Amino acid sequence: GEEQYLLKLWKPKTGSNAMGELLETIKAYPPGQARIDKGGFSIITASANYLYVQFESLKLGFIDDVEFAVTDGGVQVRSSSRIGFLDLGVNAKRLNWISAELRGKGWTAPAITQEDFPDYFPMLTFTYDDYIRSVLSPDDCPIPSEPLTCGGISLKP
Repeated sequence: GEEQYLLKLWKPKTGSNAMGELLETIKAYPPGQARIDKGGFSIITASANYLYVQFESLKLGFIDDVEFAVTDGGVQVRSSSRIGFLDLGVNAKRLNWISAELRGKGWTAPAITQEDFPDYFPMLTFTYDDYIRSVLSPDDCPIPSEPLTCGGISLKP
């Protein structure tokens, strides 16, 4: 199972408007923080109990999907890269920024740490070329540092 990758529920301050504070925090997110998401973000769906946001890298347009589901027990958070299994720490950096902002508003929203996710952090030593190799085969992309020139492969969704 993938239970080891599940985040603990984030819990808003009692009596607060969880979705309102989430939206406010996402709208304040600075693309480029921690050198990630320089392509910006788009709020795709926002309802009373669900928020879906797409974050984009600048150079290659990699999209990461981030979802927040508000329940009676708290907020379930999901952040995932669309391509490959290596994210070079991007999802953790993004969620750590968001959770820190929410903690400043009185939320319980734990940071993503190596202690809590020991299988995630060792993968962060991979290079950019390693990442490209994880999503493209050597036959399709013999020069990983030039993925946009790879034969017939489109990295845009």
